[in-house]
Amino acid sequence: MSRSLYAHPVFRLIIDHNPFFLLSAVSMLVACRLLLDAMALLPGEFGKLLMLIATLNVYELLLIGLAMLLLSRPACFRDVRILLILEALFLVDVTFLNSELYSANLTAGIATNVALFGLAALKVGAVRRIANLGDGRTIAFILGTIALLLFIPGVLAHWEKAQDGAITARTLYGFWWLAGAIPVAGAFLLPHGIARGGDPWDVAVRLAFVGLPFVSVMAHLCGASWVYDTGFTVANIAPVLLGVAVAAPRVLGLSYAEPARLLLPVLAIILSAATIKSGAGGWIDLNRFSPLHFATVSAGLVYLWHAWEFRRPVLAAMVCGAATLYLLKRLPRDVWRALEQFVLDVINVAAGLLPRTAMQWGLVTLFGAFALLGVGLAVSLKKPPMQPQPVPEK
Repeated sequence: MSRSLYAHPVFRLIIDHNPFFLLSAVSMLVACRLLLDAMALLPGEFGKLLMLIATLNVYELLLIGLAMLLLSRPACFRDVRILLILEALFLVDVTFLNSELYSANLTAGIATNVALFGLAALKVGAVRRIANLGDGRTIAFILGTIALLLFIPGVLAHWEKAQDGAITARTLYGFWWLAGAIPVAGAFLLPHGIARGGDPWDVAVRLAFVGLPFVSVMAHLCGASWVYDTGFTVANIAPVLLGVAVAAPRVLGLSYAEPARLLLPVLAIILSAATIKSGAGGWIDLNRFSPLHFATVSAGLVYLWHAWEFRRPVLAAMVCGAATLYLLKRLPRDVWRALEQFVLDVINVAAGLLPRTAMQWGLVTLFGAFALLGVGLAVSLKKPPMQPQPVPEK
C-alpha cells in the first residue's frame, strides 16, 4: 500500500481509532447468541454448552494476550485499554452462558463455575499487571462481585429443585437486597474517588471491572424473574438505589454525590410505594413488612449514616421524615386504606394530565420549543460582557 494511501483521511481515521476490536467483540456476542439458538439445547445437554464456554474463554485470553503484546507500544495505549474493557464485558457473563450451565446440569454446573471463578481470578490478576485496577481491597471487591454473579443463579436453581419450584417474587426480592449490598461493600472497600483522577482511559478500565459485574448481577436477577415466571416489580430496584446512595460519596467524591445521596433514597421509597398500585403478585401485606416498609426503614438508615458521617443537618431532618413514613404502618387499617386511596387518586390525576394523542404531544412540544427559546435568552443575558481585546501596536 502506497504512502499516499496511508495519508488518505479515511485510512487515517481507521488507523487512529481502530474500530476492529469493537467489531470483533460484537461479532463474538452475535455468534454466541446464534450458536446457542442453533444448538436448541435440551435439558442435560451439557457438553455442547461447555464447548461454547471454552471457546469464549479462549477469546478472552486472546484479548488479554493482545493487550500484553501491545503494551510496549505507546501509540497503542488506547487500544490496550479498549481490549481490557472488552475483557471486562466478557468476564461478567454477558452472554448468560454460565447461568445456562445450571439449567443443563446443576452438579456439573456448580463444579464448572467454581473452575471458571478460579480462571476469572487469574484474568483479573493479569489485567492488574497491565493497568492500575487498584489495591488488594479493590481486587477483593471485584472478585467478590464476580463470585455472586456466578453462583446466585446456582443458588436459585438449587432452591427451585429443593423446594419443588417454589421460587416466588418474595424470594427474588431478597436477592435484590443482596445486590443492593454490593455498592455498600464497595463504599468500605474501594478507595475514595475511584471514578476520578488519572488518565480517563485508565479510569474507564477501573470502572469497567468494578461496575460491570454489579450491572451483570442485576441483569441476571431481571432474567431470573422471566425464567421463574415471577413477574418483575419496580420495588426490586429500591435496594440497589439505596446501596448506590451509600457508595456514591466514596466513588464520586462528596460534592459530586450530593444529589445521589439525597434523592436516591426518596426514589427508592416511591418505587416501593408503586407496588401498592400494581399489587406485586399478591405478596404485599399491609399488616406485616412490605417493600415500602423495608425501603422506608433502609432510607432512614442511609440518611442517618450520611448525617453522622458528613455532619449535615438536612440529612437528620430526612431521617425524621423517613421515621414518620415508617410509623404510618402503625395507623389503623382503615386510615391506611384512606391514605392509600389518596395516593392512588393523586397518581390518577397526574396521569390524566399527560398528553395522549399526537395532536396533544405536538402542542406540548411546540410550546416547549418557545419556552426553551426563552430559557436560552435568559441564560444569554446572564453572561458577563466580554472584555475589550487590546489593539496590537503597529
